[in-house]
Amino acid sequence: MSEKFHGWKNRETWLVNLWLTNDENIYNLINDTFKHLKYTYQMRDFIDDLLFGMNPIAENGLMLDLLNSAIANVNIFEIVEFFRDSDSYELENCSDTCGNAYCNDCADAE
Repeated sequence: MSEKFHGWKNRETWLVNLWLTNDENIYNLINDTFKHLKYTYQMRDFIDDLLFGMNPIAENGLMLDLLNSAIANVNIFEIVEFFRDSDSYELENCSDTCGNAYCNDCADAE
């Protein structure tokens, strides 16, 4: 059982959110981009792409594996929820079948 870290799922999630929210340019980029996205999974994909785009390690090896392992522990949906709740975004349901705006299962079908 993992314990929460400063109210977040884990230390990795807290740390990523801290960096994303403490850089005004990145914070504004995320908020501006989210205004044009309809689905939570699109927001998740944007944050995921943003994180991997920040990777300073070009060569395969131990450090890249450690970095990727830490990023894999980040709860992207928790960060999306933080940004979504900090502003009012118009979300649509991810599919007619599911009807859930937060569904991970229908993301690939869209």
